[in-house]
Amino acid sequence: MIKTPRSPAQLNKKLIKAGIIGGLELKRFYPDLPASEAGMTKAMLWCATEMNTREDIDKLIKTLSKE
Repeated sequence: MIKTPRSPAQLNKKLIKAGIIGGLELKRFYPDLPASEAGMTKAMLWCATEMNTREDIDKLIKTLSKE
């Protein structure tokens, strides 16, 4: 899980344009989080397996680094 400074929905739109399937937006599954868990509103769940190459991960990082 990562917490992002931007909305996970915004990040996923950016990633899909680059041909990358992004992370799972946790707020969609926990819409009634208490204020004490406000950081979860910008949390994403990611998964990488042996099917993801070093080049795939580098492309993800490069895409997320662009503003």
